[in-house]
Amino acid sequence: MWFAGVGAFLLVLPSLWSMTAFFAVVSVNVIGLFGSYAIPIFLRLRRGDDFEPGPWNLGRWGKPVAAVAVIWVFLSSILFLLPESSPITWHSLNYAPIALGVVLLISAVWWFVTARRTFNGPISYGTPEELAALENEMI
Repeated sequence: MWFAGVGAFLLVLPSLWSMTAFFAVVSVNVIGLFGSYAIPIFLRLRRGDDFEPGPWNLGRWGKPVAAVAVIWVFLSSILFLLPESSPITWHSLNYAPIALGVVLLISAVWWFVTARRTFNGPISYGTPEELAALENEMI
């Protein structure tokens, strides 16, 4: 947690005195936030008819709405990677693709060097019956 917090602070620090850096930070954050919503939607689409919908769902509109959502996130991410003004100079260049590439590269290296060997998935804190009982207590 400290590593993530300090890393985020160091990445955003140049935006305090540079609007170019600020726009890059905002672009990377928007891409990350929208992407975090789009990944589960895409995985649901990928699952196809094998997916079991929950109590609240869009019925027959679920797949078309999900497809539009994933396409929109993809297109909006491209828009946030484009330069904001013309002509493109060192002060008007959108550094979001570089920053995003660095973050993705560090994440990929971290995964292949250490995390893929040590990550075991989510930890269960009880049997299915115990978890159901806890859920019923909360309702």
